[in-house]
Amino acid sequence: MRGVPRVLGLLALVLLVAAAGFAALVFFVLLFSTEGSGELIATLVALAFSLLVLGAGIWGLRRAPRRGDRARPPAGGTVTPEL
Repeated sequence: MRGVPRVLGLLALVLLVAAAGFAALVFFVLLFSTEGSGELIATLVALAFSLLVLGAGIWGLRRAPRRGDRARPPAGGTVTPEL
């Protein structure tokens, strides 16, 4: 059962990245169609926040353990004598 939470976490991160990427795209398009300065500032703030969330999601996906990763041995390690 240890794999189920990890898969659900990865799925949540993928969905977060997809949603934040879509939101960033929408706010980027809105950036060029705003007319007032108040709308421009609000769009810039929303775009910055969505890019921040997108970056955090990508960072989380890059730090997630891979399928074949195992714990690395200590730096000194143990030396096994060859016979």
